[in-house]
Amino acid sequence: MEEQYVTFRSHEFKRNNREEGDKLVLVTRPLSVATEQFLSIRTSLDFIVEEDAVKVMVVTSCEQNSGKTLISANLAISFARGGKKTLIIDGDLRNPSLQRYFYCDRNRGLSSIGDISQLKDNIFETEQENLYILPAGSININPADYFKSSKMKEIFNELRMHFDIIIVDTPPLLAVSDASVVSNYADGIIVVFRSGKTKLKNAKKTLRILEQSPTPVIGSILNDTNEFRDDYYYNYNYTKSF
Repeated sequence: MEEQYVTFRSHEFKRNNREEGDKLVLVTRPLSVATEQFLSIRTSLDFIVEEDAVKVMVVTSCEQNSGKTLISANLAISFARGGKKTLIIDGDLRNPSLQRYFYCDRNRGLSSIGDISQLKDNIFETEQENLYILPAGSININPADYFKSSKMKEIFNELRMHFDIIIVDTPPLLAVSDASVVSNYADGIIVVFRSGKTKLKNAKKTLRILEQSPTPVIGSILNDTNEFRDDYYYNYNYTKSF
């Protein structure tokens, strides 16, 4: 039986050419269609941020290789350029990826914070005005236990006092429980699906898990779509705010 894949009628990030795939398009291609798509997503999120007092957003996906880290990075740049003091956190302590897009000391970061007084020493200012990064750090801890600790709650409470927007890039939801745990510290969840890769059964399973979360899903993003291949995808409507 042929696998079914899922297409969401929410925000779609279309593939224009392969060279854009692994770039921060807001920096490298400020006039591109991809940049306009990210600005459109930010505009949608701006309404939610203001109306529902959303400050901390968790970005997750069903599976690996969905493009969620690149989308997290571009969204963070978009908010920073919109005048918001923005922090992006590499919450994927098992497979940290944000350092591919931002230069920072890989030995410092979220997993390196011994107590709250060390928090500021592990946050780096980026070349983009208003944008800061808290990388994963040296990762000599058990991620699941660390995210459940009282220290993590203290860290997020402190960060809320210093930033307008906080975006947390987390591991795929079906791989480990980290994203579900981190979402308890957030105000909203954004789910990234990849056209032609996200299987329908996995999307449904992800949505069932998220339905149990006390943190609402504020939107979904379909990455890498190709308008000429709609016949191959199963259409599934899922969006509350987009």
